[in-house]
Amino acid sequence: MNLVQVLESQAKDWLGKLAIIEEGKEVTYRELWQRVDRLAKAFLDLGIKEGDRIAICLPNCQEYIYAFFATLKINAIAVPLKQSITSYELKTYLKDCQPLLLITDRIFLKRMLPFDLAIETGKFVICSRHILKKGAPKRSIRINDLIKKTSGLETTFPADDSTVASINYTYRGYGYPLGAMLTHGNYRAGAEGYVHTVEIKGREKTLLMLPMFHIFPFMGCIIVPLFTNGTIIILRNPNHRMVFEEIDKNKINVVISVPVFYLNLLKNFNKTNFKLNTVSCIISGGDILPLDLFSSIKENFRWEIRQGYGLTECMPIVCNPILGNRPEALGKIGFGVKVKIVDEKGNEKKPGEIGEIVVGGPTVMKGYYNKPRETEDVLKNGWCYSGDYGYFDEKGFLYFSGLKKQTTKVGSNMVDLVEVKNTIDHFLGVIKTKINVMADEIWGNVLNAEIYVKNPEKFNIRQLRSFLRDRLSSYKIPRLKIIN
Repeated sequence: MNLVQVLESQAKDWLGKLAIIEEGKEVTYRELWQRVDRLAKAFLDLGIKEGDRIAICLPNCQEYIYAFFATLKINAIAVPLKQSITSYELKTYLKDCQPLLLITDRIFLKRMLPFDLAIETGKFVICSRHILKKGAPKRSIRINDLIKKTSGLETTFPADDSTVASINYTYRGYGYPLGAMLTHGNYRAGAEGYVHTVEIKGREKTLLMLPMFHIFPFMGCIIVPLFTNGTIIILRNPNHRMVFEEIDKNKINVVISVPVFYLNLLKNFNKTNFKLNTVSCIISGGDILPLDLFSSIKENFRWEIRQGYGLTECMPIVCNPILGNRPEALGKIGFGVKVKIVDEKGNEKKPGEIGEIVVGGPTVMKGYYNKPRETEDVLKNGWCYSGDYGYFDEKGFLYFSGLKKQTTKVGSNMVDLVEVKNTIDHFLGVIKTKINVMADEIWGNVLNAEIYVKNPEKFNIRQLRSFLRDRLSSYKIPRLKIIN
């Protein structure tokens, strides 16, 4: 079964069970399926066809889930986009994937889009075949209005495992984003592997606090709960107190986050106010988990964090087991996934020997959208070359040893170092730039830029900062140092 058929099957089996809770609003599996079905029909009425792209740029909300599955129901392709991107970055993504529909909200529209719209408060569907051209035909329609006025979908669009479900943008150090094409088969295999590897019991309550844009929370907090009769508790703009309150109020079982967020929770923890004793599964990913953070969380929260590792191109790959958890390791190979360590010629390394981590199996992406050369660089003989160095120990645990690709993580966000360097180099008066990655207690890493300029006395660093703010997301902007 494809993703939509799995959801439909779950909805029929668990009609009255709660699928989503968002700010006190409850959605059953029956209601979830009805809204997906009606929105899919509305997309068809708007002229969306099989293979068309629908960009989704929303904060964490139930409408995001409706839009994703409605897109897949008509064999269109979902393109998740991050709300924190700049207008400059948005144009890059839209130019590459050419979506016929952009689904976003009022705040994003006012801040980002290169044309004006008279809009109301709510979630909006923006439909245009020339979305970047000022003055082009356009429409704004609330998602909930579409759902209310549209009947269900009678047409069936049977996708198979090879049908592309989404294009998820990531970075590999090329200086520009790459859209990983993930198929229905990738998602289904990823969900099955996640359930077995993480040891999800089913019918659990999962707290969603990371942005849905990332494949890590989308798989662990959306796909897996819905496929195991679970309930998703959505936090739209989470802070530490909201997280603690939701855990106790809704008796959360599963928490999935990144190291920087766990650190924030630790700094704001007040053990006298919150019990947090219903949580039984705590997963960390997106960046390396510091051992001292693991120990502090265990001591204060009585949570044992299990670290995992994955890629946008391959979904979840490894995770630590419940018994025998090794916090210094990335984990053991997941269900249905193949992993090996190779040298520069592709020869497999022995345990203890460092090499590049390569991944095989049904979770490996179809390729990068519109990027055949980059696809050939990364996909070789059925294996995805991660660009990460690592090694296995004698007991099959995988360890991270560094990066081969020109990227880093800042607050668990992927940053392309070549993109940052090239952006600075394009500013008037800059001769060359050197980007240095520095360890940081809070963010994991931060960037420092050594900038060589033609005339240091007349160089305006404030204008450079403004230039970078227009072109790069805030976490990508380095500390600047002008070199004479």
